[in-house]
Amino acid sequence: MFENSVRDTIVSPFYRMERLSNYLDVSVWVKRDDLIPIYMGGNKVRKNIEIISSHVLKHGVPDVIVSNGGSESNHARVLALIGSIYGIKVELVLHGHQDRSGFMHGNSYYLKTEQCSINYVDPVDISAKIRELVGFHLGKGAKVLVIPGGGHCLEAVNAYKNAFDEISFHPNYILHASGTGATQAGLIKGARESSSDVKILGISIARDACKGAAAIAELLPEELHDDIIIYEDYRFGGYGFYNSELKSFLSSFLQLDSLPLDPFYTGKAMFALFDLVGRGVIPRGSEVVFWHTGGLLNLQTSLA
Repeated sequence: MFENSVRDTIVSPFYRMERLSNYLDVSVWVKRDDLIPIYMGGNKVRKNIEIISSHVLKHGVPDVIVSNGGSESNHARVLALIGSIYGIKVELVLHGHQDRSGFMHGNSYYLKTEQCSINYVDPVDISAKIRELVGFHLGKGAKVLVIPGGGHCLEAVNAYKNAFDEISFHPNYILHASGTGATQAGLIKGARESSSDVKILGISIARDACKGAAAIAELLPEELHDDIIIYEDYRFGGYGFYNSELKSFLSSFLQLDSLPLDPFYTGKAMFALFDLVGRGVIPRGSEVVFWHTGGLLNLQTSLA
C-alpha cells in the first residue's frame, strides 16, 4: 500500500546541536522525526505506516480504520490524513473538548477530511463505542482494522526498532518524550538487537513511572524489562498540561537554539535533559541523542 518512495521519506534528519552541546558540555545530537514530511510528521507517522502495512500484507487493504485518542491527538491526525489519501474510511473515537475542534488550529483542523468521522465520548465509554463501530461496519460487510490508541502495539514497536538503525553511531543515551510506550519499547529492542549498551531514557509526559514502565513492558520480552528507564518528574500536571516554569524554560531555550519544541511532549523532554545533565545523572562529556518525536501542532493548540 505504501510505496517505497513513501517509506524512504520517513528517514528523518540527524545532526549534532553545536550550541546546545557547548552549553551543556554534553555532545547532543537530534533525530528530527518532527521533520518527516508526510502526514505532518512525528512518531505516529512511523508507527501507523508500519501498523497498516503489516495489516495489508496479511489481510489486504481495510475499508475502515477505527482508533481512539484525545481531541488534539497526533495519532488521530495521521490516520485522518492517511485515510484521505488512500480512500479509507476512518472512525475516530475521541475524548476531550468537542467545541475546540471548530477552531482552525492544531491537529483537530486536519481531522476534517471527507473520509474521517469523529465520535466524541467520555473516556469511560471509549471501548464500548469502538465495539459499536466495529460491529456496525462488519455488519455491512466491510473489512475493519482496529488500531489501539496512540498506536500502542507490537507493529509500532517494530517501527522504532527499525528506526534505531538510522542512528549512525551508538551514543551513551537516547532521550525522548514517552507517552503510550511503543516508541521507547522499539528503541530498547533496536538497541539490544544492535548489541548497543545505549540507555534509552523515557521522559513520561503523563503516566507515573510504574504505569509507564508497565505499558512498555507489555510490548517487550521479559529479558528486556530491566532496560526500561522512565522518569516521572517532568509531567507538569500530565497529558496536555504545563505550567509557568516549563513555559519560561521554553522561552529561554529559544534564545539558545532554534529547535522547535511543544509544551506537551518535546518541551518536557528537553527540560528533563537540562535537569539530568545539571544533576549529573547524565555525566558531562556524554554522547546524547535527543529523539524529537513531533507534536508541534500541539504548540499551535496551546497558543490558540
